[in-house]
Amino acid sequence: MTFDAMAACNADGVSVCEAHPDLEVFRLRLGKALNYEFNEDTQTGLFQRRDPKHNSTAMNKLEKVALRCAPIRKKPFVLIINNVHYFQNNEEGRNMILQLQQKAEAWAASGK
Repeated sequence: MTFDAMAACNADGVSVCEAHPDLEVFRLRLGKALNYEFNEDTQTGLFQRRDPKHNSTAMNKLEKVALRCAPIRKKPFVLIINNVHYFQNNEEGRNMILQLQQKAEAWAASGK
């Protein structure tokens, strides 16, 4: 159903991200889906465990672009996160789902 809807609009303004049990992999996939590169300043930065706030940075960038472009495009951007059930049932996984849910609720409530 999701892919049929994407085909109907030629995937214009739609980005798809696959969830993953490893939040580091998900962080990289989210950045790729949003065409956003996380700054890895040092060699150690490549191997450090990132916390969910780094995903928030990418989401904030997406929000700024969406708010700027929505009046011009006359339609919203859509971010599809597929297989959310892959997030682990631990504190990190639950925090990621909570953060995504809160961001989605804030965007929906803004009416933009």
